[in-house]
Formats: sequence, structure tokens, C-alpha cells
Amino acid sequence: MRYGIIADIHSNLEALRAVLDILRKENIDKFLCLGDIVGYGANPNECVEEIRNIEAESIVGNHEWGVIHPEIRSFFNPIAKQAIEWTESELSRENQDYLANLEVVRETSLFLAVHSTLYEPTRWHYITSSEEAELNFSLTEKELCFFAHSHQAVIYFKHRDAHCREFFLPGGGKMLMERGYRYLINPGSVGQPRDGNPQASFGIYDTKSKILQIRRCDYEISRAREKILKAGLPHF
Repeated sequence: MRYGIIADIHSNLEALRAVLDILRKENIDKFLCLGDIVGYGANPNECVEEIRNIEAESIVGNHEWGVIHPEIRSFFNPIAKQAIEWTESELSRENQDYLANLEVVRETSLFLAVHSTLYEPTRWHYITSSEEAELNFSLTEKELCFFAHSHQAVIYFKHRDAHCREFFLPGGGKMLMERGYRYLINPGSVGQPRDGNPQASFGIYDTKSKILQIRRCDYEISRAREKILKAGLPHF
């Protein structure tokens, strides 16, 4: 089974389509979407519809949560809050209903998936250090957990009782997942990377070979930027 793993799209249709064009050539069997399909960018409906069309196994992110639960918007920074309110006004009822029915944590026989952390997943904590990764390792015996939210491609791995180690992949790369280790994997952000590399970031996981790839690709940044400004979304 080959999974295409995407996260933090943030209504960036140009980035999402560039990533999906690559993944469709990679003999992908299933897609996994780790949340934040919407927020910040100018194409929320189109991005939700792309995810629905590929029948991705999807979970909810904090920006979907903000659309669904207006009472939590005060916890967002002003720019994110403005984008969420705009997104809600733009989304079709059908797409809002789709987002409202996404799982917070998805568990399969092969992996766990969560947008933020296994610890209080709807409080939207981050995993940005080995110490935070250790806490999440302590909450599951699964060998593999995918997460997102930080917009940085990183692999945390741990051998039995040893301390967790980390492997950042701002330029992409791959790792063979070895027996006896457990892994927390963030594929990076499709639509708004925050690791110094403007290229869209995504993952490919082959369950047979146990190889995880992080890939990067170019997309029409200028077009995405123009749409954001034209929509009246925050300039930042």
C-alpha cells in the first residue's frame, strides 16, 4: 500500500494541485490528509472539493475547528481569526458539513493520525521538540503516528526505552522505518511551509518497503498571492 500524505493545505489551490499532480504519477493507493485544508488562502471550497474527490482519509485541523466552532476563535491570532471568519462566509454548506464530520484522531491497523498532538488533541498543542515528542510517544504503543500543525517536515524516532531523536527534512529526503523503532512523522505543509523552503511539502509512505519519503515541489506562488490580496484577506 502506498499512501500520499498531505497536510496544512490552507486553501492554497495552486500548491495542492501541484502536489496531487505528482502523487497521481506515484501509484498512490490511498491519500491521508492531516487537517487544515482551509484557512489563510483564497480557495477553501476548491481545496475541500479536491480532498473529497480523491477520497482522502482526512482528520480535522484547528482551522476547520475554528470554522465549525465560532466560540474558540478568540484563541486564534487576529490574522488567523480574520481568515477563518472569511473562510466560513465562503464555504458552501456541503463543504462545511464535510469538515464538521472529520475525525479528530484516526486510528488504523497501521498508524495513528492527528493534526496536533495525541495529548489534548483539540487544544491544538504543537510538537516542535524531542521533549514534546516524548510525551506523545508515551500515549501510544503504535509504531507510527502522523501529525501536522507545525508546518515543518520532521521525523521523531525512538528505539524502545532510548531517548527520542529528531530528523528535520526542509529539503526533502527519505527514511527506512526499522523494526524496534517507533516514529512520529510530520510531512510538512502543502500550502504554507514554515521551514525556510517555499516549496510545497508532502509525504509518500510505502507500507511494504517501510520507506517514508518527504518530497518538495514548486507551484505558482505568485498566483496564490494574487488571489489572497484580491480576496481582501490579510496581507501578511
